Amino acid sequence: MNNFRDNTSLDLNYGQINIKNLIVPWSIGVFSYEKNKPQRVRINLTLKTNWEVNNLQDKIEKVVSYSDIVEGIKSLSVNGHINLVETLAKNIADLCLDDARIYKVCISIEKLDVYENVESVGIQAEFSRKY
Repeated sequence: MNNFRDNTSLDLNYGQINIKNLIVPWSIGVFSYEKNKPQRVRINLTLKTNWEVNNLQDKIEKVVSYSDIVEGIKSLSVNGHINLVETLAKNIADLCLDDARIYKVCISIEKLDVYENVESVGIQAEFSRKY
């Protein structure tokens, strides 16, 4: 006798992807000393997603690929200088929200090399899809 419940009818509508401590060199900042060379930026993301657990078929195409998100962020880093961390947050959120399965992006961005006696400075922001 099988005491396990049949899970084939589960209906999971929401998932979460976490990307933690992605460090990317970025040309960012308003001060002249920040415009001379890229500095290290630490990015943390929580992506809220819609997905159907019964339709996964154990295939990467059925879910949001965190690899695609990481590579997309890295590719943004070569698009020229950005003055504001807030602009960077919006650009990353736009990249993530291009995938229709992502409906919310929670992001933390820290610049690691701005001040000698400060570990980091940065922001946290949330972006949601407009329906």
